Amino acid sequence: MRIKKTTDTPAEEKSRYARRLETREYIFVVLGFLLSIAVWCAPILFLREATTGLIIVSILLLVIALLIPLLSFLLMKRKSEKLNSMKVAEVQEFVGSHREHAEETAEEKKRLLEKIKGATNLYAVFLFLFGLILAMGHYYLRIYFPGIPAFYIFAALTQLKKPKYAFEKEKYQTNLEPGDYPALYALARKAEEASGISGEIYIGLSDDRDQATSIIRIDRGYYFSIGVRLLKLWTEEELYTVFLHEFAHVASENQETNALNDYLTRTMDGRSATYLQFVTAYLYAYPDALYQFEHFLYQFASSVAEEEKADRAMKAFPDAAAMAFLKIKYMEIYAWEDDYADDTPYYAPEEPQADRFRCDTEKIKKAITERAKDWNKLVQSEIQSRSSTRPPVKMRLESLGIADLPEVFDYPAGDYGAECEKAEAFMDKLLHDENAKDYAANREKFYLKPQEEVETWEKEGRQVTAEGYRDVVQALAALCRFDEAASLAERAINELSDNASHYGYYFRGLYRLHHYDAGGLDDLYKAIELNGNYVEEAIDTIGAFCCFMGLQAELDTYREKVAGILQKFADEDEQAGSLGKNDRLTEEHLPEGMLEEILQYIVSVSQGQVAKVYLVRKVISDTFFSSPFIIRFKPDAPEEIRDDVMHKIFLLLDNDYDWQFSLFAYDDLEKGVVEKVPGSCVWEDKEEN
Repeated sequence: MRIKKTTDTPAEEKSRYARRLETREYIFVVLGFLLSIAVWCAPILFLREATTGLIIVSILLLVIALLIPLLSFLLMKRKSEKLNSMKVAEVQEFVGSHREHAEETAEEKKRLLEKIKGATNLYAVFLFLFGLILAMGHYYLRIYFPGIPAFYIFAALTQLKKPKYAFEKEKYQTNLEPGDYPALYALARKAEEASGISGEIYIGLSDDRDQATSIIRIDRGYYFSIGVRLLKLWTEEELYTVFLHEFAHVASENQETNALNDYLTRTMDGRSATYLQFVTAYLYAYPDALYQFEHFLYQFASSVAEEEKADRAMKAFPDAAAMAFLKIKYMEIYAWEDDYADDTPYYAPEEPQADRFRCDTEKIKKAITERAKDWNKLVQSEIQSRSSTRPPVKMRLESLGIADLPEVFDYPAGDYGAECEKAEAFMDKLLHDENAKDYAANREKFYLKPQEEVETWEKEGRQVTAEGYRDVVQALAALCRFDEAASLAERAINELSDNASHYGYYFRGLYRLHHYDAGGLDDLYKAIELNGNYVEEAIDTIGAFCCFMGLQAELDTYREKVAGILQKFADEDEQAGSLGKNDRLTEEHLPEGMLEEILQYIVSVSQGQVAKVYLVRKVISDTFFSSPFIIRFKPDAPEEIRDDVMHKIFLLLDNDYDWQFSLFAYDDLEKGVVEKVPGSCVWEDKEEN
């Protein structure tokens, strides 16, 4: 459960600085209109009458004004389609090549990004001048509202201005006040001074188990986010080295990189905080998309080197830095094991837990004490992933001169430790208060309903059925009864056909890998072979496991397979998940008896809310097709019934038949998609019609 970040702060709660920045945006809007009106009035002052030539030029200018955003959008779309048309292996080779000579590539991309910025600035100057000329053309066309030229001038000013971003701490519930946490802030200021930079410091906490720390540059300083669980693990000396590392990322020698990152933020946030954001989004669609793509490649090439560079700021304190890195890795390993370990469900108590983070931290400390020796072996054997943005902890420790890994650790103490306890209690209260609002409803959904599902299954004799076992496995997992869930998945594998047991392979594969059983690799490959729905998570988990365990041979095999798997998914399976007017749709004829059997089941679970059922054939390639069922509900069918019916039909089609089916709700499709196919309606409610 995550603490939500407030995003609807009332205007009166905004900082004065934030309001000033927002006001500046509206000044640009007003300035655009004033300049447009002024230029519109120029012909009056000079008494220039409209001529045929001036009118024709003015019309051309107006046409160009309408074509510019369209052209920008079409260029962006063309670039996107070009990338999407690349084969998976080509994409992997293209992106991976940026790591082969990372330092040279990063410098090359940095220069390219600067060129894109410069070209965009020239484009903005053109927009500004074009807006002025267009305003004059409006006069000759007798267009009295200078809106279009004003929009162009406004869009130009948003590019030519210097970007500034206000940090509004009121928006961050997890922000820690300096007066309440003097030791933490003193530590951060000490690291800031040692790094040779200055500015205001804000510290906030993250409840994300996977996050360690991050730093954001703001106009007047820096905002740190620290994982609350790690805050309770790091000693004062260890956190100090973490601060040094983060400050190194924003130090003056990284000014060019910081400027590139700031510009990326501008391209991704719509450029404007005003209601005219849509104007800038269209006018700059192509240059912004191009910049974002090239920046991704730049980050991919430079990220590991940037981390290693920041690590050097910690070298004066090698032991503390090593312990900080180890505890981050331990958190990662703990999360890997905990994700599929039996436990007490969060929603089991009738009231929300008041000390969730404290309990988590104690469990993590206990696990470190018991498992440090085994976890150190994992640290020593880890292989770097091709897509990783950070060097493995093993490499970081070697660069610090640490060879022998400890098995006993210190934790926060003294005034610093007291503040860590206070921060944890603060986050516990936030989590409790946030969850208390919807706790009863969430408990019903995430605990009571799964419990009821399992109890019903147990009363009915623990049967394994093709259409029912998946829900029971998921319910057991929701109750944190993972051992039982894996056992049921194994029964499905042993007792059902491959066509019905693919989810069993999938769940057992995940469970086994998270328990360090390499047999899960074959399970996940089998699941992918049987059903494309598992491709993304399965290949991510396989890759992570191979790197985690240092299995180089298996990782090489994985890298050979993954391109083919993803290509098949892109070429066939993914296309089966859409249905539109441009698809090749024909009448479908299923094997004898299959349609009648499926329709009988649909009617039995419809709860009287299905009006019509359609079936067509979607031809994807010369050798691959799918058979989409389209369910049309009655207009007043409740949403929860619609979801329940669609879920049950999906399980039937996904498990019981050796056939490529897909499933859609009629209301989610374009009108007339299925009606154009003769004989597409295969069932209808007689009473409804």
